[in-house]
Amino acid sequence: MIDPKGEDARGEDGQSQEWHITRFWNGDSARNYSGATVRIDATPSGIVVMFDGPVMKGPMPEAPPGRLWGLWNYDVLECFIVGPLQEYLELEVGPYGHYLALNLDGPRRITDDDVPVVVEWLDAPPNRWRARIVLDEAQLPPKPWRINAYAIHGTEPRQYLAATPVPGNGPDFHRIHLFEVSTLT
Repeated sequence: MIDPKGEDARGEDGQSQEWHITRFWNGDSARNYSGATVRIDATPSGIVVMFDGPVMKGPMPEAPPGRLWGLWNYDVLECFIVGPLQEYLELEVGPYGHYLALNLDGPRRITDDDVPVVVEWLDAPPNRWRARIVLDEAQLPPKPWRINAYAIHGTEPRQYLAATPVPGNGPDFHRIHLFEVSTLT
């Protein structure tokens, strides 16, 4: 389990996987971006998802911290966990205490827009932020999983970054068939 200060710790069974977000959505290099990471640690009862990103100083939501529909319009890190039948969990966390968790059944087909999660914001080095979400097995799609992680930040131009590229005519994070197969079993 990750300790309260966000220090590096693996799930009790030692399984962990990281997604490093260092490129734009289409795979082009993002030279001036300091990078973000989403890590998933397996636990006996589910997973811990750890978000670590740079503070990009984009506009802060006017809403108080908590669940925020439309969080993708602000600085945010996202993690999509897709099951074998295209059902997936979308997790979004922002640096100012906002989050959103959705269940979907195929690209953009939301089945639950208010998945109950608890998000903890953790201590972080200067100019970075960290958060974690602990999920039990019942909140997750069946395995095997395909997973991708994203970062969105800035205003004009808006920056869309991905751990695994999702090329096409524009940034579309719901191209789930392009996601990396997870090594978590």
